[in-house]
Formats: sequence, C-alpha cells, structure tokens
Amino acid sequence: MQKLPEDLDRMPFAERIKTLAALAKKADPQCLVFGSEKHQYTFRPPIDTETVRAFESRTGLTLPEEYVRFLTEVGNGGAGIDYGLYSLEDVEREIREETASTGVTLFDYENPAQVYYEKNLTMERLDEQYGKAADEQCDALYADLIRGMLVIGTAGCTFDYFIMCQGKKQGRVGILDWNMEPEREYAPALFDLTLSEWLENYFKRIILGKVIWCRCFYKVDYDAEL
Repeated sequence: MQKLPEDLDRMPFAERIKTLAALAKKADPQCLVFGSEKHQYTFRPPIDTETVRAFESRTGLTLPEEYVRFLTEVGNGGAGIDYGLYSLEDVEREIREETASTGVTLFDYENPAQVYYEKNLTMERLDEQYGKAADEQCDALYADLIRGMLVIGTAGCTFDYFIMCQGKKQGRVGILDWNMEPEREYAPALFDLTLSEWLENYFKRIILGKVIWCRCFYKVDYDAEL
C-alpha cells in the first residue's frame, strides 16, 4: 500500500489527476482492478478548446467547465472508473436527441427516484392509456428521464456513467441503467461528485489499497474510509 503525496492538494488540476493515475498504476501494475486492463491508467492526448467548442456547436450542449478542463489539460478520455472515460468522439456517438432537449432534468426534482418510478409506472400503461399515441408519449417520458445526461463512460452491460450538462446538478456525475426497469431502485443515480472528485476518489482508493477481491478481479471498495 502506498501513501498519497503530501503536496497533493497544492498541485494544479491536471498534475493532480495525472499523478494519482500514475500512482494507481504503480499500486496495480498488473491492472487487476476491474476495467483497468482496458485503460492501463493512462490518458489519451488532450484536445484543444476549439475542438470542444465545435462539439458544443454541433450538439447544442454546453459542457461543464471542469469537464472541458479535463479534456484540454488532462486527456481526451482514458483512465477512469471501470472501463475508463470515453474520448469526446465516442461521447458524441453516444448522444441521444433527448439529451440536449430543454426543460427540467430528473435531478432538478427534490426526489428523482420517485419521479423516475412514477414515470415508469406510466410507461407500463402507455398502450392502455394512449393507444396509437403510445410511442410519442413514451418518447416524451424518456426525454424527461435522460435530459441533460451526457454519457462519458461505461461500467459494462447496460450501465453507463454520465455527467450532467444542465440543471441544478450541472457538472455532477452519476450512473444509469439503460434497461430502465420500472422500479425506483433502477433509477439513474447521482453521486453528487464533480468529475475530478469522482476520479480522484477512485484513484486514491486503489493507491491506498481500498480494493476487494471479487471472483477473478479486484473492485474498488467505496464503503471503506479513506
């Protein structure tokens, strides 16, 4: 088990994240932590601000400033939770039309899980209630659920990580299950962490040995105290 650098909090944004990723690699040289074999704790080369602004112009989205800093100062994807972070090109391929739609996001509500639950109960009864208009109504409900969520990585299977691009929780990251099961426990969940907080929390736990063995790989133990 390693120690964190004493001057970590004084490091500039990009240096801090790159330092933690390098130390995580040193702590897990064989990349046994789930998903790390794919990204190897390395980042792709950064992109310039003009590329980011062109993306925003094409998609109608405004990226959180910290995410822009990550893309332009740290890397265009790479090391990160589970299978790592997508490049901006991969992010663009994952965009749904509903992502950039205007209106209240799921996480603008006081109880997002309850809103998700109520909407999905309605979705189960769409055919009965709306008949031929069920598809349109389903699209409208779906847009309400994923509005403002930009997929930036994956946990595998149907689980993806997202960052909020609008609303009260803009800049926060979370996870959603595209199966969209109609139970509130399957609602998209917000970690209420910024991108850097999320990444640093992940790398720090690997560095400090806060991992547990699960079948044929290690996974980060988020219940353990740092």
